[in-house]
Amino acid sequence: MWIFALVGAAMLVVTLVTTVRAILLEANGVTGRAEVLAVQESKSSYVRVRLESGQERYLWAWSGSPKVGSTITVVYLEDLSRVKQSGTFLPESFWMSVGAVVFCGAVAAAMLWKARSEAGPRRHLVKLPRERSGS
Repeated sequence: MWIFALVGAAMLVVTLVTTVRAILLEANGVTGRAEVLAVQESKSSYVRVRLESGQERYLWAWSGSPKVGSTITVVYLEDLSRVKQSGTFLPESFWMSVGAVVFCGAVAAAMLWKARSEAGPRRHLVKLPRERSGS
């Protein structure tokens, strides 16, 4: 049970960090144009673009299937650590993280519920002090 709780907590941290990065990119990003250089659609999908400055980067988030050779609008941070297609917010992998958090949380909660119901009714764990007679 605890392994599911730990995995769920770790995935929750990943989900929160991804969301914060998306918010920072949306708030502080610079808009520009980029040419699509490569697209791979598979288990490890990626889109590689060339920015107006000539630097090549992988998109962090995009929508649909950009075509090689086309020009798209992107939003990026000045240090180029994050580049995304304009109009997107989070990468598709974000939803897998959310699903993992929900799944692990549900499994841990079900296991905890089962363990508590098998243990029977709970008795007071703290004993109250007895009154002294004759004082």
